[in-house]
Amino acid sequence: MTMVKKYKKAYGLKLLKGFWYYRNRRKNDKEQLITLQTTDELIALNRARDIEIFKKFLREGSITRTEVLSKCKWYIPTDNQVQSQSKSLTYYFDKWLEIRKVDVRQSTYERNIDTVKAVLREIDGNIPIEQFDLSVIEEFKKARNRTVTLCTMNIDLTTIKVFFSWLEDNRYIARGYTPKIKIRKPPTSPSHYISETDFKKLIELESIPQVYRDICKVYYTSGCRKSEIIEGQLNCTNLIVASEDAKTGRQYRIPLDNWQIQIVRKFHQVRDEFLSKGYKMENFKTKVTKIIQQAYKKLGIYKKGLTNVHSLRHSFGGRMYLITGDIRKVQDLMRHELESTTNQYLNYAVDDLMRDFPADAKYSIFKDNLDRIQKANSDVLEMLGI
Repeated sequence: MTMVKKYKKAYGLKLLKGFWYYRNRRKNDKEQLITLQTTDELIALNRARDIEIFKKFLREGSITRTEVLSKCKWYIPTDNQVQSQSKSLTYYFDKWLEIRKVDVRQSTYERNIDTVKAVLREIDGNIPIEQFDLSVIEEFKKARNRTVTLCTMNIDLTTIKVFFSWLEDNRYIARGYTPKIKIRKPPTSPSHYISETDFKKLIELESIPQVYRDICKVYYTSGCRKSEIIEGQLNCTNLIVASEDAKTGRQYRIPLDNWQIQIVRKFHQVRDEFLSKGYKMENFKTKVTKIIQQAYKKLGIYKKGLTNVHSLRHSFGGRMYLITGDIRKVQDLMRHELESTTNQYLNYAVDDLMRDFPADAKYSIFKDNLDRIQKANSDVLEMLGI
């Protein structure tokens, strides 16, 4: 059977000494032949299709002939190529991180780096990628579990799952090879907030620099995320969060009051002075976290994995739910994309919120309801003669 000429031309096939080859012409380069390891015309056509999907990358030189062949299930490396086909875990981590640096926002990329470093501290990076299986991951989990919270562990495991998906998508490993990594859900409990009394103590703590006490006031009253104030830029009466820094990948603005703007402006001066010394933005975030956590410790309210800068955002969410009783309104104020994220504030007991935020309780929509319930219960007891 003779191969149809148009297919031979479309896939750039060439017969040489009885064997079929895929022809690739790189930019400003001579013709490159990729073996199809067959003398059969139809088999050659099918194998050429496997290589054709990488045509653009081959021409650009962003992927090598050897890497393309390693993704083809039919390819059998020769003896002198077997060693080069078995790449290490570190090799693929490095390759993956190069792509992540472009594909995801900076904070996600930095979290990915943290996970990779954590894995390589516990696991030998020189092992072949095929040996990075569930048993090795379980060893990593046991070692990592001794030093991090469940939340951090779940971030690490989710990152590893994304890494395996990338390996499969690029045919570095066979489909179905990805181990079934279980993400352990944290116990369902209300998010930890800072009460009004503790917050007053926090902003009066003289051992903490004034600029950090002031920025806590902005977090408490605006519900901003830690990174939004740190990475955002002031523009008139708004804090602008750039798309590359935004969780949603879209630029947005957060309206602030004049007193909040003055505080953020001073805070940014401290930030810029810190960065001018050669530090990275991530270093400044860590510094802010440590200063505020140190304050919590001095007040005796610190709980590992629960109390952090984000707790002030939870205070805002709890306060807004107490005042409005409207979870949709809270979702808007918190800038949550999904209502399910905001529903965590439904886990707060109204009585607890009334007790912990007495200044807001005076304006709570629940206040009248509670008063009416109490009055109705009194009437029922009177009727029963109790």
